[in-house]
Amino acid sequence: MNIPDSLIEPKPAISHVAAKRIVVLSQHYYSSKRKANFHFLSEAFADLGYDVTFVTVQISPVSWLRKRDSRTCPQLWNEAGKLIQKRPNLKSFVWLTPFHIFSLRSKIADHLSTPLSYLYGHWPLGQMRKSILQADLFLFESTGGILLMDRFRKMNPDAAYVYRPSDNLRHLGAHQAIVTAEERLLSQFHFISSPSQEMCERAKKYSNVAFHPHGIDKIIFSQKFENPYPADSRTCAVSIGSAFFDYDFLRIAAQSLPDWAFHILGNVARTGTAPNIFYHGEIPFEQTIPYLHHAHVGLAAYRNQPEAKGLVDSSLKLTQYTWCRLPSVAPAYCMRADRPHIFGYDLSRPETIREALLAARNHNRHTIQRDEIDSWKGLATKILTHLPGKFATSD
Repeated sequence: MNIPDSLIEPKPAISHVAAKRIVVLSQHYYSSKRKANFHFLSEAFADLGYDVTFVTVQISPVSWLRKRDSRTCPQLWNEAGKLIQKRPNLKSFVWLTPFHIFSLRSKIADHLSTPLSYLYGHWPLGQMRKSILQADLFLFESTGGILLMDRFRKMNPDAAYVYRPSDNLRHLGAHQAIVTAEERLLSQFHFISSPSQEMCERAKKYSNVAFHPHGIDKIIFSQKFENPYPADSRTCAVSIGSAFFDYDFLRIAAQSLPDWAFHILGNVARTGTAPNIFYHGEIPFEQTIPYLHHAHVGLAAYRNQPEAKGLVDSSLKLTQYTWCRLPSVAPAYCMRADRPHIFGYDLSRPETIREALLAARNHNRHTIQRDEIDSWKGLATKILTHLPGKFATSD
């Protein structure tokens, strides 16, 4: 494959660091079809030469009972409790516990179940234990994995601890024990890196905090892809992902523009029977990229609720749309002065949905700026440069 010179990344400012072993704690399953920022960031560390252990937390047999948990599959069950080499420099471990901590949607029930958070945090580590003892750096996602931090610091006090929260745990409806643990531990991380301005503002009293937007795999996204859409003249609008998906938006959009085709990729319920809505289900991440490249409009149909509003900064799909120079439609709260290619709508005024879609369709995509989007390797290097001096050395 011929790679444009503009995409060949320069040698990182730090070519080797004392932190050779990195343990990443995420609620995501490494081998799932869905790829989130922690997948890409972990692979970037591996590509930079670090030994990465990707640990899936917040999963238990209870997960199989909850609706639409796309992680649950026979492969995950078979891999539970085993350190498995997935690619050079990267191993996966699924910490499948008898239960995990999630909100029961009741303050009383959450209060009564809080003691379980201690038991969860002290459940046997199995084959993961050796990785914890040997790690030089821990990278925590904003999830229940943070309940393990106290234990890990006792086991491995010399490691660096980094927090990479994309979302406000309160907005995600996390169990109060997880929210409380985060509040207590924010000051104990060596560094906090976040793609959310809201999170950076909340944590600004801690000296080592930086706003780091999501990255992109520039090489993969810059390849040429065959058009996956039917060979007709219809305008194609595409949506990827399922978080906070607004079904009312989709219904109104499809009715307003019956000559458009709306392609929905992700673990989204197939509601409605409009003939111009096409559900593709959850497909491997690499297979979604052609749909972005050849679409006319990108959809970020987030619900208009406080829990979703942090996505104004932390939406990975909007970053991917921008890199593909895809004019996009999203709730008005996602609009920003530096993103004039995102057109907002107000669900309470259905006519604004049609207006936003048409405005996006008529936008000159060649004017969309993407210079500020970093690669995942670039982001990984930025995180390393913020660590205390004893963890990083330059050539």
